[in-house]
Amino acid sequence: MDPLKDPRICGRPQCHETNNKFRYQQHRLYKYDYAMNVKTQFSGSGENSSELHLIAAVEIDFPKPCQGLLKLHSIEVRDRPLPVVEEQDFEYGADYVEPPPEVELHPKSDAIAEDLMRFELKFAFHDGVVGEICHEEEEPVWTLNLKRGILSSFQNSMPRFDIDYHTTETDVSGVCDVTYTMSGSKETSLSIRKTKDIDSCKRRYKTNSLIQTVPYEFRPGNALFQHIRSGGITSLFDFYFQNYVAWPILNSTSYCNISVDNFVYKEAICYERHQLVPFSNGQAGAVTESFSKLTLADEESYSPEEQTPDDDYEIQKRSSLIYDHTPSVRDSHDEIKASRELLKELCRQGFPDIQRNFPDVFLSFLSTTRVLSFTALSQLLYRSKSICENGKNHVLESLPYIGSPASVTLMKDQIVKESNTS
Repeated sequence: MDPLKDPRICGRPQCHETNNKFRYQQHRLYKYDYAMNVKTQFSGSGENSSELHLIAAVEIDFPKPCQGLLKLHSIEVRDRPLPVVEEQDFEYGADYVEPPPEVELHPKSDAIAEDLMRFELKFAFHDGVVGEICHEEEEPVWTLNLKRGILSSFQNSMPRFDIDYHTTETDVSGVCDVTYTMSGSKETSLSIRKTKDIDSCKRRYKTNSLIQTVPYEFRPGNALFQHIRSGGITSLFDFYFQNYVAWPILNSTSYCNISVDNFVYKEAICYERHQLVPFSNGQAGAVTESFSKLTLADEESYSPEEQTPDDDYEIQKRSSLIYDHTPSVRDSHDEIKASRELLKELCRQGFPDIQRNFPDVFLSFLSTTRVLSFTALSQLLYRSKSICENGKNHVLESLPYIGSPASVTLMKDQIVKESNTS
């Protein structure tokens, strides 16, 4: 826990409520309809695609100034979006039009919905800026990432709604340059276009590798350009270094069309498109598109007496909106069984007669054990002696390279255990 922060407040201890552009009220529930569709395909090569569609009801509450609470319910997951059916008046004698076939729920829709609804999410909300999220230790990484995406479309760092604004924001995409542009107004409603420069994003990517590395951020071309000019080099690299040094592997587009009415978000429609640059030809190639829509459906007031008191509740964990790349824990029978079989294979191909396929088996063992929970990984270590002769040594030597929270905790416990027995 951060000793400089109040353990009962999510975000900064002090909240400035003056001159706010948003007018979200305490003890008032804002109900939004949320829809998200993600599609990955080889564009230009037919119907070779994969889709995921999710709809949910999102409730946003502000129990305290500058503190929000996000809840999800009525969640449905499908392989493709529901067809839009237009209501038509039926006239006698007209031809009957067959309704489109119903899109069935995904087989794991109920399980996904249960995980997403299990935890509420507190967040700091300072006039549109989501400074941090505060969550339970037990909440899965993947559910937090989805909620990060919802709050990212809800975030707005403009000082005022009626002026264009360029800034840097931290959200689920990383730390990115964004531009807000006024696109129109009608009565009490304002229309705003939010454009995100994905190429400028930092802290966006993550590489899962057994090689221990630290993130590297390329210097912007303009800064390097000035450095070279100061050394007298002005003719060879002028054009190149006025752009970014790193050539992006993805060609990305990201924007949101926002509607604000009576100082609250009425609607936020966001679109992203990412195309893999290598092997692409124009608009054809490997493409992932995501579409999300957050629409205000209703507002409902409640009395302070109906609010569940949480004065004695202490925040367990604080995080930012940046996407968490930690692999989700999967303690299924398949992963545990695969880990045991790979450990046996390590013993067969390892010391003293090391085989040429040992590195491949070792990499597979790391990938499989990386998704195990602390309990499952501890059990694997405990039973490793009975699995094969050198099993315990293989597991202990693999822990630093597994690089998961479970492996770090297990290493700590082993160090403490060794120091207590010595």
